[in-house]
Amino acid sequence: MGPHRVRPTKVGDGAVIVIASSASFNLFERPNGARGIRNHLAVVSTVVCSNVVATKIAQSLQAEVIAHDAGCLQLGQDRRRTVDLLVGIASSPNVGAALLVGLGCEQQPPETIVSAVRQKRLNHLTIQGSGGTSSAVDSGVEEARSLTASMTNTQMVPGTWSDLTVAFRVSDDLPETNSKISQAFGALVDFLAGLNATIIIAETWPFIAEPQFVADMFDDPQQRERWLSIADERATQLEDLGAAYALSHTSPPKHNTDGSTSGPLQRLGTRGLRGVLEYGEIPTGPGVWLMDSPREDLFVGAGLITAGTHVLIHGSTRPSLYSPPVLPVLKVAGSAKTYSAMPDVYDVDASVDLDMDAISQRILLSLEEVVAGAKTSSERWAGQELAIPRIGATL
Repeated sequence: MGPHRVRPTKVGDGAVIVIASSASFNLFERPNGARGIRNHLAVVSTVVCSNVVATKIAQSLQAEVIAHDAGCLQLGQDRRRTVDLLVGIASSPNVGAALLVGLGCEQQPPETIVSAVRQKRLNHLTIQGSGGTSSAVDSGVEEARSLTASMTNTQMVPGTWSDLTVAFRVSDDLPETNSKISQAFGALVDFLAGLNATIIIAETWPFIAEPQFVADMFDDPQQRERWLSIADERATQLEDLGAAYALSHTSPPKHNTDGSTSGPLQRLGTRGLRGVLEYGEIPTGPGVWLMDSPREDLFVGAGLITAGTHVLIHGSTRPSLYSPPVLPVLKVAGSAKTYSAMPDVYDVDASVDLDMDAISQRILLSLEEVVAGAKTSSERWAGQELAIPRIGATL
């Protein structure tokens, strides 16, 4: 990594946090111009029926398996979403090669997905076309070995934060989370955005209690209106379910008379928002983006991988074991009790009695190490949890 440099950044209460970052990293260069922090072989099941075969192939070579419960008897939007997500995951900048495994009679056969994948090191097979489960595993292992060999000549090139997409997510809004994690995340969002990184804040639900305050953070009037429409739709959904906002969010957002923020709003930073992304949508440039994601961690991961995210920084006070494939998750604990109960799950303990400078710096230094190749806890445990959310009915 390159030399460190220090920049100040303001957080919600107006305090200035000084954090330092490395100027450059060595990244894996992809044929399409993207750059990754990992060089995974991904074995992608194109339909739930081929999960077992895809998993067996991946296990034989310690590859990443993309298994899920979708792809069969899906209609309209759901079918398109499944295809789009599988294409996006196989095209992740952290994926150096991909093998698609299908059954052979599904609505979206591997050939359909292959034609859309932004990945040159790619192959596919079907279980039926291979002559059955055992033959498909044998053929898949052979193909996977060939793809793995092709990845050995992947070139590494110098890169900076401007080459990377970093996502932030908080899966609860308990007081411990907001007193440390939300404020630290806001400082890091400001800092990384100042280095021209692409930032995805993978949540919209926590912010719908203050829709106009968030709207004022967008420079683009169209994005402002897009956000207000989403916030109104989400509020209506809660009302239809008979669910009060406080039941789902224990620390509602709040902006103060002095211009500072508290609660979840701190995570947005102070630099402003570039736009709102649909679930799985790829950002069109650097800056801070909101992704309209479901609240469930299993669903969030699929959308972030599809959007080209390199690394996810995940904060929580409640225990969280979620670990998706191909996407390193840097886990930050807001509670000493949670961290001490599961120290091998979390990467950073934000509950220690440190000032906000030290907490932000600790997270950033861990992030630098992950970008440079150090494995997160989720990677060491080889997590493979991933699910594709449904929009309508499945027959």
